[in-house]
Amino acid sequence: MQHSKLNVEIYVQKVDEIREDILDCKWDLSDDDVAVCHLDGLPNSCSRIKMQYSLIMAGRGTPDGHDLPLFMNRLNEEESGREVVAKAKKALGQRQQGKQRAH
Repeated sequence: MQHSKLNVEIYVQKVDEIREDILDCKWDLSDDDVAVCHLDGLPNSCSRIKMQYSLIMAGRGTPDGHDLPLFMNRLNEEESGREVVAKAKKALGQRQQGKQRAH
């Protein structure tokens, strides 16, 4: 996986495949374990999502606990936000190029 760009769908799929392999070996892997794997595997560009998740868990009184569905929701929201920003930047760039050509 490239560390410069996060593709949540591919990232989650890879972690889920590893989880299935571990479960096939009859080893127990809890949702907490999977959440930790996701957190540890995120690139530095995702430090904001890590911090938000940690704050939420601390606010619940379980700073060392994990909530896999919550984490996955936050991760998907992060990617959606990045896509919106990327589209906006692209549109702005195209608009600025159009203005430069007009002059």
